[in-house]
This record gives sequence, structure tokens and C-alpha cells, in this order.
Amino acid sequence: AKTTSEIDRVLIPRGYVAISNATKEDIMQNEMFNFFLSAKEIELQRMPYEREVISNFQAHGFRLVDNTTIDQIFANNYSGFYEKVRQRGLSVLRLVSDSDFEDGLTKFKQYCETKPNNAKVYEQFHLFTFQKEK
Repeated sequence: AKTTSEIDRVLIPRGYVAISNATKEDIMQNEMFNFFLSAKEIELQRMPYEREVISNFQAHGFRLVDNTTIDQIFANNYSGFYEKVRQRGLSVLRLVSDSDFEDGLTKFKQYCETKPNNAKVYEQFHLFTFQKEK
């Protein structure tokens, strides 16, 4: 709500704002989190539901113009997916215990090895566009 109030304050009347953000729904679609359940719990606590983003902006005088789900390439193949996860480059993976991470990584590696090497890996997020009504 604080961020939305600040956007409302600085945006010109009838101006547009685009918000790119993961939602709880996006986290549930991310296959990596099936192996890192404690990371999934953290993300589900941090991320809003899609409807919460929309209702928050509407409550601050914005009109929803567009809500698009984007599937962005995260890795060109599953071995690349594994390498990115193995390096713990995703901030949420740094928040889980080392033992949880290592347990999940072992299972995740086995999973990735079963996938075709030419299959791209996508991550899902939302792109919301709102217009300030006044």
C-alpha cells in the first residue's frame, strides 16, 4: 500500500504504470520449488496473489489496463537450469538452510537429468499495467 500511494503521488493524472512481479500463482507454477519446499514457503509469504495486486491498485484510484502472464526463458536447457540453481543465484535459495538446499539440489539434479537437453526452461511472472484515473 505504501508503494502504491507513492506511485499515486508522483504519477501524472491519467498516467500509466507497469508492474512486473511474480505472484503466488507464478510461484506455484515454478517446477524448481517442488525440490526446495522451504524456499517455496518463503516465496509464498513474500509474493502477493494476482488479485491482491489488482485490488491494491484499484483501491488507490488506478484502473487495470492489462494483466499479462509472461513466460520468460530462464535457461536454454535443463543442464543450464540446474547450473543456475546450483550456484544459488536466486536470492530465495540463499535464505534456506544449507542442508535443505543440498537435499533439494540432489533431487533437483536427478530430475533435470531426466529432461531432454534441448528443452528450454521458462519462468512465469505477471506484467500489470494500470492507469491513474485522476
